[in-house]
Amino acid sequence: MKKEQNDEIKIEGRLDASFSKNFHEIELDVPAFTSRLEIFFDYSPRAIAGVDNHLNLLIYDSLGHFVGRYDRGTEKFVISPDDPSPCAEKTLPLPGRWRFLLESHSLSSSVAYKIDVRVSGSEEYFWKRGELHTHSIHSDGVMSVSELSDYLHTLGVDFFFLTDHSNTTGWRDLSSLRGATGFPGEELNTFKGHGLVLGAKVFIDWKEADLKQTSPVDIYELVRKTGGLFGVAHPFIPGDPLCVGCEWKYDVSPFNFDFVEVWSQFPKDFSLLNYRTLFLWLENLRKGNKVTGVAGSDLHTPRDEDKEALRTEVKVRSVSLSEILYGIKNGMVCLNNGTLKSFKINGIEAGETVCCRDNVRVRIETERMKKVELIMFSKKEIFHVEPTPEAEFELSLDSFEAEDFLLLWIKDTHARTLALTNPIFLKREERE
Repeated sequence: MKKEQNDEIKIEGRLDASFSKNFHEIELDVPAFTSRLEIFFDYSPRAIAGVDNHLNLLIYDSLGHFVGRYDRGTEKFVISPDDPSPCAEKTLPLPGRWRFLLESHSLSSSVAYKIDVRVSGSEEYFWKRGELHTHSIHSDGVMSVSELSDYLHTLGVDFFFLTDHSNTTGWRDLSSLRGATGFPGEELNTFKGHGLVLGAKVFIDWKEADLKQTSPVDIYELVRKTGGLFGVAHPFIPGDPLCVGCEWKYDVSPFNFDFVEVWSQFPKDFSLLNYRTLFLWLENLRKGNKVTGVAGSDLHTPRDEDKEALRTEVKVRSVSLSEILYGIKNGMVCLNNGTLKSFKINGIEAGETVCCRDNVRVRIETERMKKVELIMFSKKEIFHVEPTPEAEFELSLDSFEAEDFLLLWIKDTHARTLALTNPIFLKREERE
């Protein structure tokens, strides 16, 4: 177990009386090791001539989720999975950029405020295998939610999202599973394409009360407000009449949301469609659009090919909904059938950024397979790597843009995809 780490962040500022009935935003970065976050907030003067100055502090995590409110009577504010204070959420604090919002209800004078943030913990990351696209008897699948959980567990899957077609009644069974951990999801079957909702707290409808169709952008915003993520499933599968409503035909690009299903478990006759999605995803990444690529089995019934299917592996500290959503949102994702063991640049993995002045060191570990093809993509280059179980080599910074990335694609001799990572981002720093 890692040694516990601690850090403290002090923030001070001043608001004058003209700031009454207004908001003031403060951003800070929470370290990845954090398991406990304690906040002390104070301001003065509290009152002038008997008239109160009234400030509150609202806290939002790196996914934009509200996690607590520091009110005038608050004496202790702790966000923790073990001993949270009454006004804070009971959760493992997510790493990344948090937002503190000073809510100024009434200021009769200028006030000075102080915020002291103390973080501690020894959290570590692990790769967990997930399935993001499943169906049960609550739509057109053949398995109950419990059977689906047990079946995925036999395939080595740690978690799954239940994404029945425009239905959430199966969510009631998610709390009593003994196999793979299940989370709430939904596949929106619109007339112009299928969207995947992951982790929303309510049923998401793609129609208004007057039956007007809701735009994907408005759906995306609604899902975000309910705490979930939104992405597009199998965007280029042939639509009507072969797969009614399946093909993405909206004006907005399928690469404009939180994630896109770049690899779907199609029948063999349609497997080449994944290549179209993959290369369009790569094109978007090269233009600076950081959308996460995921895999989806669209699982309805057990199949022989399920054993070798690509799964969405997410880097998390625990198998919890917020951790998985954070990992997906931030591209800490690999598509893998078990072939890839590790892909690192200077010790950094998918979704993270390597800041470098000198050459970068790449390390790729795979299962011991004789004939595979290792291909890496950057913004402008393609690198072919000699396939060995443990490949380690350096790449010159001259091969990269000032801000660039590398992702890895592994294929076998029959051109079947075995693994595909999301990008590791590279940022060149000037030599001193």
